[in-house]
Amino acid sequence: MQIINRRELKRMLERDRGFVLIEALPEDEFERGHLPFAINVPLDDAHFAERIREAVPEPERDIIVYCSNADGAASHEAARRIEELGYVSVYEYLDGKEDWFNAENTTMQ
Repeated sequence: MQIINRRELKRMLERDRGFVLIEALPEDEFERGHLPFAINVPLDDAHFAERIREAVPEPERDIIVYCSNADGAASHEAARRIEELGYVSVYEYLDGKEDWFNAENTTMQ
């Protein structure tokens, strides 16, 4: 697993959407706000592995996982479990949506 920052993720979103962006938080948190083009596969979902395989059938496809912030463990655990499923290109946006939305609010002012 590799760590990426907001700048790298933003560049990827602008340039190439050949990856899958996954929020690992519960559905209610996803519904309150999520990153552009993200899908929700909660880490605590009993069918996590099946949902990942359904969302990303190609094990070589880039996957970026995030949660709320750098203190949250959901993205790290989700990325680890995704790698265990055989995915070879897994990234963690460690700072999560808190970082993303704080930066968006700063640039909007």
